Amino acid sequence: MSRATAAYPADRLTLREVGLRDGLQIAKSLPSTEAKIAWLEAEHAAGVRHYEVGSFLPATRFPQFADIDAMIATSERLNMHSAGLTLSERGAEAAVQTAIREMVCVVSATEEHSQANMRRSREAAVELVGKVVAMRDAEAPDKLVNAGIAMALGCSIAGNVDPEEVIRLAAACLDAGADIVGIADTVGYAGPKAVGNLCARMESSAAPGPLSFTCMTPAAWASPMPRPPWTTVRGSSTRRSAGWEAALLRPGRPAMSFSRISSFWPSPWALPPTSNWKD
Repeated sequence: MSRATAAYPADRLTLREVGLRDGLQIAKSLPSTEAKIAWLEAEHAAGVRHYEVGSFLPATRFPQFADIDAMIATSERLNMHSAGLTLSERGAEAAVQTAIREMVCVVSATEEHSQANMRRSREAAVELVGKVVAMRDAEAPDKLVNAGIAMALGCSIAGNVDPEEVIRLAAACLDAGADIVGIADTVGYAGPKAVGNLCARMESSAAPGPLSFTCMTPAAWASPMPRPPWTTVRGSSTRRSAGWEAALLRPGRPAMSFSRISSFWPSPWALPPTSNWKD
């Protein structure tokens, strides 16, 4: 059994909540550490077992994540699978010294977003994945390394994204040693047809290894994209609303995500013949 399948069995749905990271990333009013611990305990009581608890970023610039050690300690006390965002070498160095179970790296699908978001090229971001893997192997071999391809279905800066670039970057991350590669519709541009097409291309590409998909909603439905209705995909009801996302995961691959809340279930990539959602 691989590290990835141990944490994300392929035969079950996995729900991953990341309110303590994505939900607080640009928040102006922050909950206390005690409130965040209570939040995590309530999630556990509700049945959540996978949680992205924060980011390894400088506390002076990102005070919302200054108490990430307390969040990790709470996750361990509750025996939850904790994950944290590592956007730099310094963040990765800090992460391997903690009990965090999964280190999440980000590689942007477009050069424009990579420079704006990380101030490094896409190739340098892939190199960082390799450095994080090396740190993990040397100091914390039980941890997972997850590489997420941001803006995979449309970039807020560059616009359209070439699917072949997404496939190339995913393969490069796997080659760099990532245990899991995730592709993300970071700003909620895509509908089921676009999602299915990209995932099918990923499935048939030369990039082996665990794959996942994360679907994000437009921020609080601030975009002009209409609220989609309830829809059924192969008998599974799905709802897309602010803070909730749903996606399909190919059988035999581990289920995981790094969006606000994402759910995955084993199902073929086939989509309904018609859809009200924007492609």
